[in-house]
Amino acid sequence: MENIWYLTPFELLTIIIVRNIRLELGISGEELSLYLDKSKKYIAVIESAASYSKYTEEMLLKIAIYFTEIAKEIESKHGGENLPANFKNEYSILDLQPSEILERDKVVKEIPSIPEGTGSSATLNAVIETSDFFDTARTLQEIVDYCNKLQNQNWKGSDFTAALSRATKKKNKRLEVKLVNEINTYIIYKSKTKS
Repeated sequence: MENIWYLTPFELLTIIIVRNIRLELGISGEELSLYLDKSKKYIAVIESAASYSKYTEEMLLKIAIYFTEIAKEIESKHGGENLPANFKNEYSILDLQPSEILERDKVVKEIPSIPEGTGSSATLNAVIETSDFFDTARTLQEIVDYCNKLQNQNWKGSDFTAALSRATKKKNKRLEVKLVNEINTYIIYKSKTKS
């Protein structure tokens, strides 16, 4: 039987907020863990309902610095084009925590696999991390249709270009591009190990 963990609503919402921003910026849990000089699974453990782990103030400060660094890289690369209207390029610890006063009674630690109501980038990155959708090569149109259905949206291909570009880059490679019937498709990246 799996343990049930309880956190304060503030602690739980902090984890959800950090995860949503991380997904929106296209930062994998492993990438953020390594930036924090932790094991590759550090963020995955915090974001898991199967552990009591939560963020410390020190970790949140470091995460805010990294989110700012990545957001500025994204903004610089895309020159402000194809970025959401509410795109932030600077984060503080206050952006990573709930702004309202919450109850003190503890609640069950539950983290939604696909955050409801988030933007196209966060939805795409959650799909990469939490589903087997990309186990099969997918065209841009298939990706758009799938994410639109998940979030009841009307996104276009251009809404996903920045996130797909970041997901296929060497530093943060989570997807690879494969040519199928002369059409670019995206499939989960499997690192090639040397024999």
